[in-house]
Amino acid sequence: MSYVVLIDVVKRMRPSLSAVVLPVIAALLWWPVQPARGSVIAVHNWDTAPHPWHTMYSDVNLGWNTTGGNPAGWMPITFPEIDPVTYPEVNQDKWEDIVYVNKEDFFAGNFTPNMSVGLDFYASNALPQNVQLQFGSTNGNVWGYDITPRVTQTQTWNSATVSLAYGNAWGPLPGYDDTEEQFLADLAAVDWIGVYIFREDAGEEVYGLDNFRLLVPEPGQLAMLSAVLLAARLPWRRRRTPSAPRRT
Repeated sequence: MSYVVLIDVVKRMRPSLSAVVLPVIAALLWWPVQPARGSVIAVHNWDTAPHPWHTMYSDVNLGWNTTGGNPAGWMPITFPEIDPVTYPEVNQDKWEDIVYVNKEDFFAGNFTPNMSVGLDFYASNALPQNVQLQFGSTNGNVWGYDITPRVTQTQTWNSATVSLAYGNAWGPLPGYDDTEEQFLADLAAVDWIGVYIFREDAGEEVYGLDNFRLLVPEPGQLAMLSAVLLAARLPWRRRRTPSAPRRT
């Protein structure tokens, strides 16, 4: 059901009920599309030193450049040329890889749904076919969030911020129990987190990662969300307040 249809359904409710429900819907619509801001509680930016990142399949080479990042250091991710050429359906492991960091090397605390992950991604000579933010849990489950639509330009840095709240955009790989309960259980048991890349063609391709960061909402954002939800309660409370007795 689209948001437009949902809101139309709510507007057909009794005025007292719609006055409660509409602000709640507005809050839920407002929260995910807020600008990518928040307090950074963990970051890898490669400005002064490399970080302990790894490759899942050893099909890319990781490096460290002190200039050219956003704004300084960054981590180049290089897919070597495939020669002789083999195509994905024949030998897919040369076409994709995951660059990742173990949880304990990035963030000592627990990942929670109110957090977001931000990153800057660079494509030197070709846009990748697919880019995802992924995390794996200690039980072996892997979840991915497609950020390919946010990687639109080569020779520049493309920024993306992804909420760790459960939603349809998060998908389990390769498609096991796709429930909020499973997602939250896996989020509470993160083992590693990183970026999946599926290259564009068989030539050498250079991508890059910078400012990989974990964020929590700023106090002002939480206060505004609380105010919207509080406003949703007022009409309901006013309706339930008994009126003064009439004189006869």
